[in-house]
Amino acid sequence: MSHTQFNLGGGLITLLTCIFVVAKIWGVIDWSWWMVFCPIWISLIMALAILISILLVALIVGWFSK
Repeated sequence: MSHTQFNLGGGLITLLTCIFVVAKIWGVIDWSWWMVFCPIWISLIMALAILISILLVALIVGWFSK
């Protein structure tokens, strides 16, 4: 049985975060931990923005369909 997986760059986000964490621990970069985990924050903010947009469109469509 074949399963199709839908991925929006989760691998890239994970890879960047791991690289930043290792670079921070090794002292290669002198960023704050907030910046190190920035790829995760950006992806969460984008997902939230998409969700809010979908909800707004659903509300507008519902409003005009009355």
